[in-house]
Amino acid sequence: MTRSVNRLPQGGAAARQIGRGLGWLSICLGTAELLAPRAMARVAGVPGHPGVVRRYGVREITTGIGILAARNPSPWIWGRAGGAALDAGTLALALAGRQSDRSRIARSLALVTSVAALGLACTAVLDHDRARQLDDNGAHRAGPEPDDRRSSPPRGFWTAAARVALDVLAPPDKPTPAPLRPSAPA
Repeated sequence: MTRSVNRLPQGGAAARQIGRGLGWLSICLGTAELLAPRAMARVAGVPGHPGVVRRYGVREITTGIGILAARNPSPWIWGRAGGAALDAGTLALALAGRQSDRSRIARSLALVTSVAALGLACTAVLDHDRARQLDDNGAHRAGPEPDDRRSSPPRGFWTAAARVALDVLAPPDKPTPAPLRPSAPA
């Protein structure tokens, strides 16, 4: 059963939820790029250039905050897609270089492209939903306000993020310090 694009009451809510997820993803990714640029570059298959990775981290954090704080997150998600294009260009240049891990770069490029496509699909729904809420003069039609509640990460998010960060940042040949080890289930 296909739904008409004109009937998206839940589609708009889902797109806002996806947008919030993209905002949190940007903040987490940007924080990792800012705090551990060498490790993030290594994971992406592009060794070196920590200054560039840090700048990309600041961009990610800024767009993430913009997505979460804005009443209309669509322009910020478009900005995030533009940043993904910049990331893709950087990865493509590295792929052409000789000192790169081509398989890691290809995976990173696929991930960047996938997240950008998700963001573009999200903005298409948000922009369509917003256009339906405006009358011919550009004023909001009478009706319920869109759900623009700010969000926080779901329960267990920070624990899962820490585990992923440890997997990425902790070299396999070095033991993880005791305070950073996951606790045993009680």
